[in-house]
Amino acid sequence: MQLETVETFSQWLEQSRICLLGSNSDALISQFSHDVQICTTPFEAPRRGAAALSQLISEVLPKQQELDLQFQTIGFRDKTGWAHFSCSFTRPGTDDPVRFDGVLQLHFTGSHCHKLSAWWHRLEPGQGDLMRDVDA
Repeated sequence: MQLETVETFSQWLEQSRICLLGSNSDALISQFSHDVQICTTPFEAPRRGAAALSQLISEVLPKQQELDLQFQTIGFRDKTGWAHFSCSFTRPGTDDPVRFDGVLQLHFTGSHCHKLSAWWHRLEPGQGDLMRDVDA
């Protein structure tokens, strides 16, 4: 599938969501180019390559139980897609909820993402009274 429209971008996001919810890291990695660049914050050096993506996934997914993940397409133009994402999960051994809310920018070559940039905010226990106020 060539990513050329907002509809095909939305399908790509949904396939990624299914892979993440099913902890299918191999299928998820196959959606990215072998030389993918992953920018998880603007203050760290990008991670590069499929091996770095695989390592990131193996670090993150085991720490997320009861994962709920949603993507909302913002737009797609010139092989670049924007999406809002939100997710919630608990960490192993706790019932404490963790929430992320953010934006993704993804650049594509054909059907593969070759650059992913993410900006987000995280809310989790220990952040003062924020969690209580949000859950109230």
